[in-house]
Parts: sequence; structure tokens; C-alpha cells
Amino acid sequence: MLRETDFIKRLEKIKQPVKSITGKVSYSNLGITESTMTMTFIRDNTGENWKIDLKQLYKAYLELEVIDTVVIRKYTPRVQSPACAFLIGMGLYDSKRNRV
Repeated sequence: MLRETDFIKRLEKIKQPVKSITGKVSYSNLGITESTMTMTFIRDNTGENWKIDLKQLYKAYLELEVIDTVVIRKYTPRVQSPACAFLIGMGLYDSKRNRV
């Protein structure tokens, strides 16, 4: 398991754009604000700006052995698809969504 600081460092190095689980949507322009533990990003197909709470994303990583948009909703409501995409894109979960 990664420490929170290593989790953030890995997220900063993620290859962009990050594809959703289905591959139909991608996310880019990731920007991390460590003082508030938030990350902003753009949903490429709509150009919309989104935000995710990194404390909650990290908590999901610590607590969930398997991820999907249903179970991660508890941690990252309204941004569960990108949350899964980022965790997989960081190499923390495999393509079958199991924590590695």
C-alpha cells in the first residue's frame, strides 16, 4: 500500500489522457492542489471542468480490494467513473479492477 505522499506523486505522473473503464471517455489537464487535497481535470468529450477530493480517492484505495463505479460512489460521489479511471491509470488496480 502506498503512503498518501507516494499516492499523490504517482497521480502527478499519470499518463494523460486517462481513459474511462469502458474507454469511451477520457480525462486530461489534471491539476493537483495539495493544500486542499483536490484535483481538477477536464472531461475531454464535453470540455467540462471537474474536481475530485483526493483524501476520499486515497481512502477508497486503502479500503477497496475491487473497484467499480457502484462501490466507489460512497467515496467519490458524482465522479466515480473518473475516480476508477485514475486508480487504474496509476497502476493501483488491474484491468479487472482488482487492487494490485
